[in-house]
Amino acid sequence: AINMGVTLSEGNLRNGVNSTEAGSPHDAHGTIPVTTGKWYFETHIGNVVGGNIGIFNLNEADVFLNNTGSPVSNPFCDGEGWGFVMGSGNKEHAASNVSFDSAPSVGDIFMTAFDMDAGKIWWGVNGTWLQSGNPATGSNAVYDEGALGFGYAVPVLNASDSVELTGNFGQDSSFAGA
Repeated sequence: AINMGVTLSEGNLRNGVNSTEAGSPHDAHGTIPVTTGKWYFETHIGNVVGGNIGIFNLNEADVFLNNTGSPVSNPFCDGEGWGFVMGSGNKEHAASNVSFDSAPSVGDIFMTAFDMDAGKIWWGVNGTWLQSGNPATGSNAVYDEGALGFGYAVPVLNASDSVELTGNFGQDSSFAGA
């Protein structure tokens, strides 16, 4: 599923938004939610650093819509999402955008791991988990929702204008040759 201004390619794994796309946000998210288990995906940052990467809780059918039926301006803050802000290194959830770590660079591989049963999420760059996180041991999670968990979660690649984000869910570690 997608929101305004998204241009998908590479089997819908690349969310590339050129500078002429109108509207915001430019979200591309999975359509098959997970409810249990441990999950991992990577995202290659293309030509410009920007946008958000994270997961959304699809318990609510309208998680991407405001009360007028229009897309929300920032689903990570406005909806039930947990996101990393690529341009600033901030983290976002439930109307909170706070300083977290440094922003990644063009060409970096951004890592996302989440444990649906424990309700935890971790982020990393180029093989190193941020803030001394360790998904293997469950320590130093970026968010720890505990028993509340993430509900029905799907990964999200939210690209800003001129940004290109390509996901890898185990199918292509070259990110389509990038």
